[in-house]
Amino acid sequence: MKKQIILGFRRSSLILIDMKHLLLQVMNCFANLQSTGNISE
Repeated sequence: MKKQIILGFRRSSLILIDMKHLLLQVMNCFANLQSTGNISE
C-alpha cells in the first residue's frame, strides 16, 4: 500500500513538472509574439 502511494506521488510530481514546462513554453511563445508585434489589442 505504501509503495502505491509513493508511486502516485512520483507520478503526480512528474505531471506537475510537465505542466510547468508547458506553461513556460506558452509564455515564451506569447513573449515572442508580443516582441514582434503580431498581437492586435
